[in-house]
Order: sequence, then structure tokens, then C-alpha cells
Amino acid sequence: MSRVILGAAVLFTYSAPKYIYVNSEMSWTDAQRYCRTNYVDLASVRNQFENQEIRKLVTKYTWIGLYRESWRWSDGQRLRMTSFSKWDTSQSVDIKNSCMTTTSSTWYKRPCSSTYSFICMGESHTHQLTSLFWEAWEANQS
Repeated sequence: MSRVILGAAVLFTYSAPKYIYVNSEMSWTDAQRYCRTNYVDLASVRNQFENQEIRKLVTKYTWIGLYRESWRWSDGQRLRMTSFSKWDTSQSVDIKNSCMTTTSSTWYKRPCSSTYSFICMGESHTHQLTSLFWEAWEANQS
């Protein structure tokens, strides 16, 4: 019997947004203007990974870039196109003139004129992940 060992390396490259927490309370519209002037825009949350990254920064109700105009992100993309959402299930989705806050990774509707801290989205940065794996087994030699 002999031992056979195989190994492989896989390189994954993905782009992730950079999030910036701004601990200054503003209305949703003023927060959007601030983010667009100083960064890219208010944060969009399009998947669970992005939601978890924002959760790491947030300790209280904080604006994200979702607002009520058939629920769009600040960058103009419709929510239904992303298919990811974390609504507070105790709130009605049909509240008009609402913008979205987050805390503990759940989204809450608030009047856009209320003031909260907010999360801006900066330029995306690229990550590379290398995955190594090895497999060994015994082989019979005849």
C-alpha cells in the first residue's frame, strides 16, 4: 500500500464596499448629501455579508441608504432587484415617506426628517482569498 497526497490552491477575488460610520446626527437627506460629498453614497446593503459588516460598526439606530419610493437604495437601485432585506417584521412595509435605519442587523422604518448617525459607503476595495486544501488516502498497489 502507498499513500497518495493531492493538494490544490484556489484564489478567489471579490470586491467589497468600504463602510464608514459617521457619528453625527442628521436627517436622511442631509446624511445622503454628506456621504455623496465626502464618500460615495449612503450605504446599500445587498447581501448578508454586507449586513454583517455594517452591524460591526453600528451601536444605535443608524441611517442606511434605503428610502420609500417603491423602496430604493440611495444609488437608485430598487430593493426588489437585490432580493436581500432585513425588515423588522413588526412594522408595516407600506409606510410612506420613510427611510431606513439599522441596528443589530435589523432594518427599521423612520420618518426621513428624524436625525440619526449614518453609514456611508466608500470606494470598493478588492479582497483576495487563497484557499488551500489537501487530500490524502491510501492506495493499493497490485
